[in-house]
Amino acid sequence: MNNALSGLLLVIISLSLFLKVRLALWVSAGIPVAIFGALAFFPSTDLSISTLSLMGLLLSLGVVVDDAIVVGERIYTKEQEGFDARTAAIMGTSEVAVPVFFGVLTTIAAFMPLLSVDSNLGQFFISIGGTVVLCLIFSIVESQLILPSHLAHRSQTKATKSRLARRWGAIQDRIAGSLGHFASHRYKPWIEWAIDHRYTTLSIALANENPVKETTASTTDSPSCIKKRFTAGLASSPAANAGITLIPRLSNA
Repeated sequence: MNNALSGLLLVIISLSLFLKVRLALWVSAGIPVAIFGALAFFPSTDLSISTLSLMGLLLSLGVVVDDAIVVGERIYTKEQEGFDARTAAIMGTSEVAVPVFFGVLTTIAAFMPLLSVDSNLGQFFISIGGTVVLCLIFSIVESQLILPSHLAHRSQTKATKSRLARRWGAIQDRIAGSLGHFASHRYKPWIEWAIDHRYTTLSIALANENPVKETTASTTDSPSCIKKRFTAGLASSPAANAGITLIPRLSNA
């Protein structure tokens, strides 16, 4: 429990560096919503809380947070452009709905084959795949319905900022300025060069690929057996057999 709370706190702090603190809290709320939503359907899908299902929850957390971040950041951008909270929530969610849907659906499609495994490892794969699929389904519901609703109805009154809030805002502005400078002066020139020299970029990418090396496995008709000699000694109690000692020797090849 302490590890889960610590991880959630780190997520909130990381998001607060780039978004408003209140917005970061609502984005982070998508994590427990997806987890508890998946757990609610465990009985009806014959799943149970185990090490395998917890592994599935960990695998799906990245996609759950990504969906909420994409939607929340887009709504925040619309608010920065001057739209009110309700309009920003509707416009922001609508603009990123298609990529969010298809991103989650492709991930679900990748885990669906795990649900039809009939071998002895079937239960192993079903526990992981079923948990991931349920979490991703609730991730769509949370990012496309619950999160926009919360962001659209939150208070927009600007209270007087405290000294801590002003300092935190200065940190956010500094980080945003550094990222903007990196994107415009470092990242953008490389992207433009890669687009203008697409064949050179493709050649460099192919040249950096490691070639598949052909490997052969040596086999033998009958594996060589190493003969070993085992010797076991057994001594009886002097009190029981008046000093009689029996030491059988066993040989095993």
